[in-house]
Amino acid sequence: MRRLTGSVYRQGGKGAEDTKAALDFRQRGPENPYAPRPDEPLGQIERIRDTFRRVLGITSSKSAIQTQRSMLDAQKAEGDRLYTLARDQSETFDLGGNSSVGNGAPGPIDILALRAQDYPGPFAAKLQEAADLFTRPVSRGGAAREDAVILRMQRAAEDEQRRVARLTDPDQIAKVREDFSVKQQRMMQDLQNVRQQNALITAQRRPIDDVNRFDASKQALDDMIEGADGNLKRQLVNFKHELLDRVHEYDAKGNATKNIPYQNARDAWGSRAENSEAIDLGRKALTENSEVSADQFKSLTKGQQKLFRIGLDESLNNALGGSKPGADVTQLFQTRRVRDLMNEVIPVPKSSGSTFADRPERFGDVMAREQRMVQTRNETMGNSKTRQRENDDEMFNNDAATTLFDRFKSMNVKDFILEEIANVGRQMFGYRTEVATELAKKLLMAGPAEQQAYLAQLQKQVGPDKFKTFMDELTKRTNVMAGAGADVMAPTTRPSEKPVSALPSPQRSAPDSAPTAPPQQTAPPAPKPTPDREKLLQKAREAIAKGAPKDKVIERLRSKGIDAGDI
Repeated sequence: MRRLTGSVYRQGGKGAEDTKAALDFRQRGPENPYAPRPDEPLGQIERIRDTFRRVLGITSSKSAIQTQRSMLDAQKAEGDRLYTLARDQSETFDLGGNSSVGNGAPGPIDILALRAQDYPGPFAAKLQEAADLFTRPVSRGGAAREDAVILRMQRAAEDEQRRVARLTDPDQIAKVREDFSVKQQRMMQDLQNVRQQNALITAQRRPIDDVNRFDASKQALDDMIEGADGNLKRQLVNFKHELLDRVHEYDAKGNATKNIPYQNARDAWGSRAENSEAIDLGRKALTENSEVSADQFKSLTKGQQKLFRIGLDESLNNALGGSKPGADVTQLFQTRRVRDLMNEVIPVPKSSGSTFADRPERFGDVMAREQRMVQTRNETMGNSKTRQRENDDEMFNNDAATTLFDRFKSMNVKDFILEEIANVGRQMFGYRTEVATELAKKLLMAGPAEQQAYLAQLQKQVGPDKFKTFMDELTKRTNVMAGAGADVMAPTTRPSEKPVSALPSPQRSAPDSAPTAPPQQTAPPAPKPTPDREKLLQKAREAIAKGAPKDKVIERLRSKGIDAGDI
């Protein structure tokens, strides 16, 4: 079908226009995207966008932001319960660092302080600030004042989240967040003042050792990570992971052996920074020069993987939004990195018999089908000359010519068509008159098998392009005469169908004599009335206007006894 479509397209004319329009619409979609018609097909971009959302399990009609908000609300409800349980069942841990009673074992805090010495002042100050989040001053009352400010900040953040969850108006949500941002800056300044006062009392600080205080400090560290970039962000992320290793003491398989309720709470409800990182990671997955990998996705928690998929959906929308209509957007999924990532991202039920257990296979089938559509368009409308294309075009031209000559045989103007075939062959190929006449006889009068063989031979002799031009010219001339001029050109009596030995010279019977009856008839037919002279002259003028040879029309009129002087 693809090869046949290519032959139709290369013939030109209406067939080529319809073929190109169909292939373009299938790839590009509605001609007017702002007012699509119901009968127009979806373009490749819309088909892939719909398939992508369904394969990721994003069935909600809400926007990505609304979906994200509803998921975060559900996670928060579960997370609040688990965090309460984690605080009640907190186990002590050792983060290392200096102590008022001596030096403890080196830990993440000590290591970060040593790293800070290798950097210039502003950078080192940021690292020291991160380390101080997880320590308490030694002086009496200093830690309580610092914890009070941190608790106030934590409650303000929770209150802001509850207020946002109840609102639906974007302007009101923006106002609440703006007010909270101002309040948060003030509380951060209060915390900094308290810490400066504590630092004046004593330079020694001891590391924290309970989940409640650690979680509050980790949220502050997450805020620092969210606002950092480059090397500072990498140092802070590594510091956070080293802290969590001490809090949970993971085994060889990566499972927590200490403070397991706190691990469960973090899995159900990650911090704002961790969730934001998961969404941002998905948003960057399909961008140019992205390095987001399948391993990064696998390292996320189940809840963060859902957020990653939402970000990935937005990433696809952004990528498709930058594509021109008709472009092949399957190229987004051709790199090895994206294919590996999709193998992990597509959710698959644990049971092989579950509904949609074959999601990856079905998505691969859709991508393969879209690529075949692109190949069909490229091969059909491409310009490369191959032997297969030449053979296809020869077969198509041969079949089309056979159909045309079959139609000629059924028409009532065989004499004229025979003569026109000879004329076109003589003018186009330079044949002598007797050669052109023999060509016309074989093409029109031969049987189907002989006719097919002779058409194929003629096409190979003159070439597909010249053969097509020959057929187009012949169709044009015969259509004109077989249409408007048929009455003028047809003889008074229908000639008997017998092999043609020479071009016939039509003669008109005498007006007062009856035409000779064919042998198979028992009685002569009634004589036909003589056509009206003015009607015949008018039809003759119309035939000449549409391209019929003037001398042939006049000769036919004279054979009917009509003076053609007016023409």
